[in-house]
Amino acid sequence: MARKTPEDAGGTEARPALSAEAPFTLTLLDVGEQPYGDAVLCRFGDISIMIDGAHPANYRRKDGHRSIQEQIKPLLPQRGRASVVTLLIVSHAHQDHIGCLPRLVRDGHLVAEWALVAHPELGWGKAGRERAAPEVSPSALRIAAALREEPQEFDDAGEESAFLEAAQRMDEEYREMLNTLARKGTRVIPFLGSDDPAVRPLVEALSRRRVSLKLLGPTRKHVAACAEGISGGLETLSVEIEKVLAAESTGSPDEEADEAKEARELEVYRRFASRFASEDEEAGGVEEAGIPRVSKFVNLQSSVLVFAYQGKKFLFTGDMQLADPQTTDPTVLAGMKKILGAIRKDAPYDFVKLSHHGSDNGISAELLELMGNPRLLGICAGEKSSRHPNARTIDLMKRTRAKRDLRWARTDKNGLTTIRFDEGEPAVDVSCGHINDASPPRGSRRSETADMDEADMDEADMDEADMDEADMDEADMDEADMDEADMDEADMEETESRARGKPVASGPCVGSAPEHGDETNVGFAGERGEETNVAPLEGVLEFVPGYRRAGGVAAELQHELETGAAPSDPVLRPAKPTRVEATLAIEAASEPETLFDPAYLAPITATETIVGTVDDRRLITPTTALPWRAICSLRMTSSDGKRFIGTGWLINPRTVVTAGHCVYSHAFGGFMKSVEVTPALDSDARPFGSVVGKKFRAAEGWIKDKSSEYDYGVILLDEPIRLESGFFVPMPASNAELEGVLANIAGYPSDRELGRRLFFHARKLQNIGTRRVQYDIDTFGGQSGSPVWVTLPNGRRIVMAIHTNGTTPSVKFNSGTRITAEVLRNLTKWAAEAGAEAPNPRPRRRAPRREEAPATESAGERPRERTATMLRGRVIDRERRPIAGATVAISAGDAPYPEVAAISAADGSFTLPITRSGRYGVEAFSAGGRGATTTTVAGDEPSDATIVLDSEREDMTNETVVAPPRLPLRGMPLPGTGMKRCVKSAAVTQLQNALVKLGHMTKAQVNADRGTFGEQTEAALKKFQAKHGLQATGTYGPKTRAAFAKLGAKVAQAPKPGRPTRGGV
Repeated sequence: MARKTPEDAGGTEARPALSAEAPFTLTLLDVGEQPYGDAVLCRFGDISIMIDGAHPANYRRKDGHRSIQEQIKPLLPQRGRASVVTLLIVSHAHQDHIGCLPRLVRDGHLVAEWALVAHPELGWGKAGRERAAPEVSPSALRIAAALREEPQEFDDAGEESAFLEAAQRMDEEYREMLNTLARKGTRVIPFLGSDDPAVRPLVEALSRRRVSLKLLGPTRKHVAACAEGISGGLETLSVEIEKVLAAESTGSPDEEADEAKEARELEVYRRFASRFASEDEEAGGVEEAGIPRVSKFVNLQSSVLVFAYQGKKFLFTGDMQLADPQTTDPTVLAGMKKILGAIRKDAPYDFVKLSHHGSDNGISAELLELMGNPRLLGICAGEKSSRHPNARTIDLMKRTRAKRDLRWARTDKNGLTTIRFDEGEPAVDVSCGHINDASPPRGSRRSETADMDEADMDEADMDEADMDEADMDEADMDEADMDEADMDEADMEETESRARGKPVASGPCVGSAPEHGDETNVGFAGERGEETNVAPLEGVLEFVPGYRRAGGVAAELQHELETGAAPSDPVLRPAKPTRVEATLAIEAASEPETLFDPAYLAPITATETIVGTVDDRRLITPTTALPWRAICSLRMTSSDGKRFIGTGWLINPRTVVTAGHCVYSHAFGGFMKSVEVTPALDSDARPFGSVVGKKFRAAEGWIKDKSSEYDYGVILLDEPIRLESGFFVPMPASNAELEGVLANIAGYPSDRELGRRLFFHARKLQNIGTRRVQYDIDTFGGQSGSPVWVTLPNGRRIVMAIHTNGTTPSVKFNSGTRITAEVLRNLTKWAAEAGAEAPNPRPRRRAPRREEAPATESAGERPRERTATMLRGRVIDRERRPIAGATVAISAGDAPYPEVAAISAADGSFTLPITRSGRYGVEAFSAGGRGATTTTVAGDEPSDATIVLDSEREDMTNETVVAPPRLPLRGMPLPGTGMKRCVKSAAVTQLQNALVKLGHMTKAQVNADRGTFGEQTEAALKKFQAKHGLQATGTYGPKTRAAFAKLGAKVAQAPKPGRPTRGGV
């Protein structure tokens, strides 16, 4: 039943809320002209699921092909101008599947409750074991990045060049999308494998709403093996490309004109792409010559999913090469065998979207039988696809349809297609053409048909010559089909009245849409204009007029300056690869040798200078007011005895955030030996005292890669700073939030009174990258590690970056490391480490002062006694469902400024360090709404708070939800048998979980013990025993179990005497 879908002219009229009683639909979205491309929208009752995002170019309409946002808008509920989906899926990390999703998320056209996405590290071959980067040119890397995608052919060199650029940017744009989703409240799950426990909450959440989700594969081992294949393949491929580039070079790269260089790059790309394309359907091919086709390993990471709703099953396989993996890797082949077994076990299916755009490495006659002979197939491909769907796949569908009932729709011919499931057979509505179209792709070549074996061609020729009854039905449309296509107006109205929303028409047969401008850019410009209007409010207090651009030289780029080799864009596109946010730690064992003498200190950034004739920095005094009091002067002693000046900022009394090179210097022996921290230093006045820190944390990307993307770290203090409030809040901010607002920097520059006075300057950001930001704010050596903060329209002051770099000959702006969701998670984890440790019993060590601080409300006060504990809680919605990715901030009841912030985990939980008893206010906000509560922390036991987000109101709710008193381990299972060192059992894991929740143990320490009752577990248990007045034996015995039970743990019954026990003592 082929029905032409009328174009919806109303737009806003066609957006009713989804109803569980209405018929449900699958929509194959129109993916435009370009080859490949996947995008599907499923609507199951009140659940909506979007799978993949077509091409980057599908962000804009072209000819009859509407943009993706135009296609989904009439079909989904709206929140403002954003379409809302329950679940967003990115099947794998190819450009024609990620598509325009980063732009839709960035510009506020799409929000999601959940996101199951290709892993941002594994999808680009970052498998954990870092390889030494091959010494190849940027041109070779650029071409290799493009060849990681499916091989493409272009009619226009401009489009081809744009494709190469987009392929190189896709990695960072994808990461930015995930960060933005998490910040707006989406519960993001990077796909590690079908056996990853992290997907269980998603499966359970959908099940509660009557939608079943099964993940059939691939497993974690399979995905990791493919990541290794991508990594090794890119390395080999880039070396081969470099050889070709070198052989065809007409001169040195510096002498070659840009036009000639670009033309040569495109020619080399075409040569490799053509070879890969010709072998695309072969198992061996050019790989026998040692040139790998990397894209297959990306395909083989595709998530294989089955959705079930109202007794119907739907199979989605991304680009998984089910019929021919084209690899000999034993781990991958074993994984493929498991996937096929799972597909067979769960068959039959009511609808199957054919894998890999209808390529014959994704489907076969045997696979159709294994799938239970589905009666309805879908193929996603662009209008100008030349090889997809493959001729063999088309022939397979024709021959199958001659034998049994089979229907299919394909977006390269039918455009946007909606399959409606109601009573009886599913109805298929197409924008163009007719269903069961067996014609070759528009851009197909004769050679592709010639590739078919002789037997297949004979049968195909006979089909074409004789045109059996099934083909006659398709070519001429019998009377029944014609009646369906020519339904009268009443029938059409009745059909549309049963739908939740009217789909628009989009596809190759639809006329060009009228030019009306880019709706997104208009709306986005308006938002930026509104945000810009808040800048003067901040400027009244903090902005200094008469600005001149700053400049200088960053220590991290000294090598490039000395050698004369400047990176093309070391700030917004670092040459070093990004890596997982792994962290390294150091704890100095010795005291500083001598107290600091400012006369012998040097700035850590050495040679930064002010550019221009006017230095616009402003002296801040007094420094005890907000926000200046939380900015710290750092006096650092390196491992080789040298001393430096830097700047840091407090997020709680025990945690100082600064630049990575202020805690770990590649030039001066690694981690610092010690750092003296002095908040609000004002010449000789130290109103809040000083503390010497000897514990440091830094990102592995800075330690090992020297990448400025990861140039951040913290100093953990054994003794708390004598400061009660006014701490900075680090928080991710979207590009839209940062456009047009003032960025502020304050620190201790070495050119002013030997770095003993606080100076400030502000200016708007110049460039905003995924992990770096650039600004022309005056700074000088010694200000590395300074906070870069902005004031949001709601009045909240947040730190969005850490100042790290000065200018270089090729980069004319100062710059900082941006606070992303990953950075915030590390800062929060480190802050928890500091807050969970017991105070140091030794007296405070303070440097001598020439005179005491001037009298202020905080100066000279005796520090209050503090007991470190934790505030834990959950963020939920009004239906008590967990909210992940919400920003949670906490402040003391009488403090005007939040002390620290965190992001809620997948189960909605959050953990925040508390340094003193009292009443606290806690607030949370995300794209799903806002909420607040209050809680009282008494003694040193962890406290719990529940925050309910109100999604129906824009403003922060005035109502508070106070959680009932709860014991910290309430309901947590613990073993009833004794345990001691070296025991290995499931009971040990239960004990470790309890110690982690109480703050006596970290996840890193749990991992170090590798599932056994090891050294770390014993030490944590001794801490617990000492805290609760027990003998610190490190043995899990009856008294210890009783202490856990008092905290709410559910301790199992001890076995009866005489029965053997496991793990007993």
